[in-house]
Amino acid sequence: MMARSMGANGVVVEEPRDFAEQLEQAIRSERPTVLDVRMDREAKVTVTGSWELPPLPPFKPSLGWEGDR
Repeated sequence: MMARSMGANGVVVEEPRDFAEQLEQAIRSERPTVLDVRMDREAKVTVTGSWELPPLPPFKPSLGWEGDR
């Protein structure tokens, strides 16, 4: 697995019932760990939240005056 080639633990989680145990084991290992979680593409996933970010304020220079060049 690619994670191991970069010095991390790598675990494949095939069954949902195994996820909690593998996550706990990864945390206890105190090492970087990649959990490759296999999911059913047709599974209905409940979404809570949004990735929408508020708009950024207009750019203002941190040095000098706005009209200086």
